[in-house]
Amino acid sequence: MKILAFPRDANPYQELLYAPMRRRGVIVEYLDGPTGSHTLNMLMMPWLLIGKRLQGFDVLHVHWTYPFQLPFSKGAVARACMEALASATWLMTRLVGMKLVWTAHNARPHEPLFLDDRRAHRFLGNLADRVIVHSAAALQQLREMGVRNDRCTVIAHGNYIGVYPDGISRLAARRHLGLPADATIFLFFGLIRPYKGVEQLLRVFSELQDAKVALIIAGKVQDYHLAKTIETFAITDDRLHVTLDRIADDQLQFIFRAADFTVLPYEKSTTSGVSLLSASYACPIIAPGQAAFADIPKDMQISYAAGGLADALRQATHLSDKEQKVMSAAARRYAEDLGWDNIADQTVAFLETGK
Repeated sequence: MKILAFPRDANPYQELLYAPMRRRGVIVEYLDGPTGSHTLNMLMMPWLLIGKRLQGFDVLHVHWTYPFQLPFSKGAVARACMEALASATWLMTRLVGMKLVWTAHNARPHEPLFLDDRRAHRFLGNLADRVIVHSAAALQQLREMGVRNDRCTVIAHGNYIGVYPDGISRLAARRHLGLPADATIFLFFGLIRPYKGVEQLLRVFSELQDAKVALIIAGKVQDYHLAKTIETFAITDDRLHVTLDRIADDQLQFIFRAADFTVLPYEKSTTSGVSLLSASYACPIIAPGQAAFADIPKDMQISYAAGGLADALRQATHLSDKEQKVMSAAARRYAEDLGWDNIADQTVAFLETGK
């Protein structure tokens, strides 16, 4: 089997999956266009596919569809053109005799991408020879979008154990960050986007009348107004510790080992890689009672209903040290159970047989 992966992303997910697949004899390359403009690369996609097919590649594995977005325009005409180009690319894959595989990390993009995102992803999902999702909830989301492809399966997202440095204690991590040793520390981590609910978290946290709590906000934010909102909260509350930039790989251990809980107040979610990263550092989560988090063990999360984030934070502050350690151990066990060798075996078997 010779797989073309598209697109190449900074997320380590792809190499964590493909490395054990390569050890099993699978050839994997990334579909990269010629150097030059983003637009030229996208327009040449059909021709790149033909060339790679002639080289013996028989699978195109699509992970995300964001590369089809034109960088110079987000208007309706540009989005319609990108939807047409994307659909033509996926159709060309099938026409040249390649197997089309889609790992639907997100049933729909978080921000508008195509003229009709639902229609574009429905077309991809129904055209694909194989569709992989990471949870039963994600599969249900695809069904609700109109994906009726019977060649879909659930293969879990793997852990991040050993991917980043991890050799510091909770106390040492807090000292490094200048955080109190005896506080309950919450963490919001990752690319900060409006749908992730960070503003709601800040409002709720600001109303928490407890001097022995702290909140770390760590991640890059691209929305100017959202960044200003976060900074305004930080100015008025010294319990907030904010870094609005990408966190270097060697710094991740400090924020996750210092935290008691990673908070995921998302308004919507399909798959949360942050929950796997948090579990890999033995850090339990606080998350809404959405279907996207239903597969995560109950003993490593505090789940809350709509409007219940404040109560969830208060519940976390009242846990004993023993209860906290039990949840941390449960998080680590969950991560350890999601090893990449097993996930690679499942993926190869599904691509080959559909089972």
